[in-house]
Amino acid sequence: MNRPLCNAAILTVSFTYIALWIALVAGGDEPLRSDWTLRWLLSVATTLFLMGTLFLMGLVMASAQQARGWAGSRQKPAGAAMAIAALVTVGALLGLVPSLRAVLWGGPAWLRWAIVGLATTTVLIGSGRAKGCAALGGLVWSALGAWIGIERDLVGRIDLILTGLMVGTMVGAAGGTLWMAGRWRGRKGL
Repeated sequence: MNRPLCNAAILTVSFTYIALWIALVAGGDEPLRSDWTLRWLLSVATTLFLMGTLFLMGLVMASAQQARGWAGSRQKPAGAAMAIAALVTVGALLGLVPSLRAVLWGGPAWLRWAIVGLATTTVLIGSGRAKGCAALGGLVWSALGAWIGIERDLVGRIDLILTGLMVGTMVGAAGGTLWMAGRWRGRKGL
């Protein structure tokens, strides 16, 4: 995979994960309006469209960055294209949060669990050397979710466990990456 496609894919996955995290954590206990369930398929289509928009804007930004490197310092960078792509990216991210919330909470519970499981697996695979920290963080936070959800029904308890797993995996991966970087920098300084 060439560099601009790889960068665009990373941007899409990262921003979609952020929007998913916000939609899952911020919207769990609030009841949905009845009209959201009627527009569930429209929300799925909107989510896929916004993810495609994120990918295209990432591709535009990565291609402009690569073209700037090829042209050298003699030419001005494509500032207008980069600014427009950044604005569209922010708009797509802001649109993804309510769209993903409608997809997660307006559809069947098993679909929500599958989406969260896929996102958690993606973070775990992408965490590199921090896989152990990511797994440990996921286990600790999911245990906390199980403890908090003791008095809830089965669906509510599974939602809390999976939310804890997703958040804990992300926190563990970030913390483990920072810890590994600190250890590597310490060894390099010796």
